[in-house]
Amino acid sequence: MSRKSRIRKAVVPAAGLGLRMLPISKSVPKEMLPLVDTPVIQYVVEEAAASGIETVIFVINDSRTALVRHFAPAPALEDCLAESGGLREAASLRRLSRRLEMRFVRQAEPRGVGDAIACAAAEVGDEPFAVLLADNVIDADVPCIRQLMDAHQAVGGCLVAAREIDAAQSSSFGVLLTEALDRSSGRANAEGNGRLLRVRDLVEKPAAGMVGSGFGVYGRYVLEPEIFSCLRSIAGESPGEIQLTAALSLLCRQGGMVHMLRFAGEHYDTGDKFGFIKASIAFGLKHPEVAPRLRQYLRGLAANG
Repeated sequence: MSRKSRIRKAVVPAAGLGLRMLPISKSVPKEMLPLVDTPVIQYVVEEAAASGIETVIFVINDSRTALVRHFAPAPALEDCLAESGGLREAASLRRLSRRLEMRFVRQAEPRGVGDAIACAAAEVGDEPFAVLLADNVIDADVPCIRQLMDAHQAVGGCLVAAREIDAAQSSSFGVLLTEALDRSSGRANAEGNGRLLRVRDLVEKPAAGMVGSGFGVYGRYVLEPEIFSCLRSIAGESPGEIQLTAALSLLCRQGGMVHMLRFAGEHYDTGDKFGFIKASIAFGLKHPEVAPRLRQYLRGLAANG
């Protein structure tokens, strides 16, 4: 089924083990690591709020109490900040809780992103929804998930944020196999400039050389509720991890509509050590308190390099 309903809900899977960020992720959820002074996951949630999302459904495990506490109201702290002149900080703490309804569901064991999304099925209900992976931060003038939501209004179906990768990168990505849209249908230019392509299949982290250069998946989706039946089918076939790419591949084979959108913006994989460092520098250079000294420090490094 292809729907063009307004997207009101977003699922944020945040129950993974964070193996790429050990040893810190043993005690601190990778989503709570700070970019300057703000946890990674807050940037993701702010993207959802800026896109018009009304409800965020976090999928967590029992160790994610820090994440729950971070988004819980803290009136005593807010009053203390207001009394001491910290009005900007107090307003920041209140802003998200006033703009969004936040719900929490639990994933019993880490069985992949697909299983995490399936855990949110009852909260999502029978309507299209957004998915934002909690360790992927995308800095864009128009929020990435908003770009997908706008494309969904044009073509319906499922949408995947993607961009070109080379064959050597394929083992680090879900890879999309695409085809041109049917221009006679009037859909080819729905997003303009060839940013929108029909997806005919998806492969999760293929070995280098298994597929040629193509499009990688970048942690943002708009999904139709039909994805839940595909996830259940995948779960029934495999006792291991349940991948969203496998469910979307099944949906394609069943004739479901899946498109990819070449999104605009700078992507940071903060679940990777180097990606986290890159993001820390990039957001440090945008932070009004830190940027001047950081810029000076980086110039000094370059001069002495």
